[in-house]
Amino acid sequence: MPGKTKKKSDSMLKKKIFELLYNEGDVHILIATTANEVRIPAHVAVSAKEELIGFVLGMRPSPRLEIGVDGITAALRFESERFKCFFPWESILQINSKYCVVFFAKDKKDKDLSPERKKGKPKLSVVR
Repeated sequence: MPGKTKKKSDSMLKKKIFELLYNEGDVHILIATTANEVRIPAHVAVSAKEELIGFVLGMRPSPRLEIGVDGITAALRFESERFKCFFPWESILQINSKYCVVFFAKDKKDKDLSPERKKGKPKLSVVR
C-alpha cells in the first residue's frame, strides 16, 4: 500500500506547514472543490467559476479552527450565516502566509491544475 503511505506523508507535511504558518498569523488556503470530503456551502461551490476556491483562516476570521489528522475544520461566515467547513489535506493545493507561499502539485492521475508541474519543477515549491 505505498499509495496510502505517500498520501499520509503528504498530509502530514501539509499539516505541519499549515501549523507553522497559522501560528504566525492569518493563512490563505487554495482548495480543489472537487476533492473528496470537502465541505463548503453549496451556494459557494456552485458559484465558483473554477474548481479552485481560496479561504482565509486565522484567529480572527475563524476562531474555532481545528487542525486534525484528516484536515482542517473551521466554522466560517458566509454572508450572515456560519457554516462548518472541512478541508481535507488532499484538497489543499496552496498555503500562503505573509512570509511565504507553498504550492503542492496534484498526483499525476488527477487533473493537473498546477502549471509548475508541466514545467518539470519540484513537487514542493516555497517562495519567500
